[in-house]
Amino acid sequence: LFYSSRNDGDSIADYTGTNNFSEEYKTSLLYELTSYQNSLTDQGILLCLFIPPNKESVYSDYMPTRYIQCEETRTDA
Repeated sequence: LFYSSRNDGDSIADYTGTNNFSEEYKTSLLYELTSYQNSLTDQGILLCLFIPPNKESVYSDYMPTRYIQCEETRTDA
């Protein structure tokens, strides 16, 4: 059973690669995370970021054939 509701994100779009982040957004996100990391480092705190894969990627063998997995997901990017 794969979740196709869009109420809390669109995991199918993530899987198929139809909602990729823009380059501007990725640059902005990198800047924000780097700033946050530097702030924590100044306090002697190590930042550890964990982004778990969605189940569509983990169980891709069980996905309906109408969905084609993209080569690079948003998580990969």
